[in-house]
Amino acid sequence: MRLREREAVLTLAQWLKQKGMTQAAFARLLGSDQGRISDLVRGKSRPRAKNIALIEKVTKGAVRFEDWLKEKS
Repeated sequence: MRLREREAVLTLAQWLKQKGMTQAAFARLLGSDQGRISDLVRGKSRPRAKNIALIEKVTKGAVRFEDWLKEKS
């Protein structure tokens, strides 16, 4: 996992904790399921582009779109 992506994962986990929001509640906001959010928070998977944008919107920019993007070679 790249550094920026790791930071996005940490920021998402921190944001959820700070807001007192469960992974299940966050998943409902995204139209997803808790298992998928758990995988994101643990760095086991990456969100799709449309969900990256939605994550940024829901977190009001705390988790940024560009942090999830792959670095160019």
